[in-house]
Amino acid sequence: MKDNNINRNYVKKGLIAIFVFVALILLGLSVIRSNWKNDVVNSRAIQSANGIETTEKVSIGGIDQYLNIRGTDKNNPVILFVHGGPGNVMMPFSHAFQNEWETDFTVVQWDQRNAGKTYFANDRALVAKTMSVDRMVKDLLEVTQYLRLRLNREKIFLVAHSWGSVMGTIAVKQRPELYQAYLGTGQVVAPWEADKYNYAKILEIANAKNNQEAISELKTISPFPNRNMEGLDVLGKWVDEFGGFYYGEENVALTMIELLLRSPDYSLKELSYFFSMPPKEWFEEVMYSIDLNTLGYDFEVPMIYVMGEQELITPYPIVENYFKKIRSPYKKLVSFGNSAHMPMLSQPNKFAEVLKTELLPLASMEKKAKERIAL
Repeated sequence: MKDNNINRNYVKKGLIAIFVFVALILLGLSVIRSNWKNDVVNSRAIQSANGIETTEKVSIGGIDQYLNIRGTDKNNPVILFVHGGPGNVMMPFSHAFQNEWETDFTVVQWDQRNAGKTYFANDRALVAKTMSVDRMVKDLLEVTQYLRLRLNREKIFLVAHSWGSVMGTIAVKQRPELYQAYLGTGQVVAPWEADKYNYAKILEIANAKNNQEAISELKTISPFPNRNMEGLDVLGKWVDEFGGFYYGEENVALTMIELLLRSPDYSLKELSYFFSMPPKEWFEEVMYSIDLNTLGYDFEVPMIYVMGEQELITPYPIVENYFKKIRSPYKKLVSFGNSAHMPMLSQPNKFAEVLKTELLPLASMEKKAKERIAL
């Protein structure tokens, strides 16, 4: 009996020690996060009298959706950033790439239906049932109309990433009168054509590296592509491992976690969103149905693409081939040699310079045209 009591005491003391250890780690992380957040808030503070720095909950498509609006001058041209995924919000990462944009533009980050802050503002199960490509494009057009009124602009710029580039391309095709120009990055064309290319490319890289683990796992999902979600997970694992997502960064997961913890825009509860996933049916709809070639190649707005040459999500050769077919008032394909799927994060200064050199002249031309008409 005495030995049992001693054992129980050891277990009890051990559990207390573990609890204290975990509590200290959490406390330390809380202090670090608080300091990081304060640093970001102070470095990003909008000081100008005519600036704007706000996060708003707006009724879009019958539900509450969140917009973050920032810029040093409300009279600047407006950029609406359309994030990828579906569901890969960029608002909590924006502090890592957006600061330079805010001098020349008023920049809007939008958490889409069932994503990020918007995810927590509604009944997720009910919203999940409403998700479709058509519904999401309608949301984008509603957000555009809201911003035109909110910021007193006739037209705005769309900057769209990955899945967002599907929505953005459809939106400028349907309602070109609302947009000054379209800039796509990590541009999607036809996901399954891309995955067929990516599978062959990743297998080629694995063979060149003699990576037997990669070769073995990739062969288990052959033939590819197929409707096997496990296959997508395997492909995605090795795309990340070989730098096809975030080029030049060895510890992508740690980098992204640190950026999230530095974000002043998200609470810890909202950061828990990243442990959720879009509904499988919704993901399959996007993956299996999208092909921008079916839209035709005539666009009434300037079309600009910024692509990472190391891209293995929406591979550069496929995007380049599609871009050559586009007919528009102005078009340009800009390539970043040291980027993959996230050029705004991999090369933020260069990305900001592209926005300045490509979009600002278009805004200036439109302004001068209006002044001539007024005269």
